[in-house]
Amino acid sequence: MLYQAKTNWMPDDPVTEHDFNRIEQGIKNAYSEVTRIKNRTMRTEVNLLGVAIELETLKGAVLNGLTKNIFIETFMGLEDVKLLNGSTKHDSVNEKVYLA
Repeated sequence: MLYQAKTNWMPDDPVTEHDFNRIEQGIKNAYSEVTRIKNRTMRTEVNLLGVAIELETLKGAVLNGLTKNIFIETFMGLEDVKLLNGSTKHDSVNEKVYLA
């Protein structure tokens, strides 16, 4: 539902249940839109970071003449990574994995 703002309030205007429902719905709609935009922005930033990492990796490979067998994997989260044999240390607070 499109938010219908009431911009002509007068000092003696009664505030009705309909007014509060309209205001609350407007707040809910605005919050939902802000959340949607925030989530989309975060995904875009992650995608741009992945592209930047890939570009720098390929640029370094080309400049050094190492253009064979290049594999690039950008993990979006640690759920994609399986840690084996105690060769790594996982810092869950900072969401980092260190090689031992």
